[in-house]
Amino acid sequence: MELPGRPRDQRFDQRLTCREPPVDRRTRDPRRLGDLSPGAVRTDMWESPEGYGAALARSMGVEHEQLLAQLPAATGMVTGRLVRPEEVAALVAYLASPLAGSTTGADHLIDGGAVKTA
Repeated sequence: MELPGRPRDQRFDQRLTCREPPVDRRTRDPRRLGDLSPGAVRTDMWESPEGYGAALARSMGVEHEQLLAQLPAATGMVTGRLVRPEEVAALVAYLASPLAGSTTGADHLIDGGAVKTA
């Protein structure tokens, strides 16, 4: 596809027409690994007085602890709590294990149910 006023990029065209799957450069393994999409995880990003959660609370004019307590309900997390770091680690370990050998090219949500899927 050519956009008006923009030169055609041959490299882009080659990527679009590539018939071979992506290959892991270390192992030469052609599997697509997919990705991991965590929601709000109970880490320093949210809990630290210098972190994003504290800054967000200040910008909203609420106490930091109040924000953390209300965040799950406000974002629709059906678990009623933030994601625990060990839950993310367990999912990463599973996806990297032989048990997930046939799990390819998927987006794995770990967000307490905040994103509603069909």
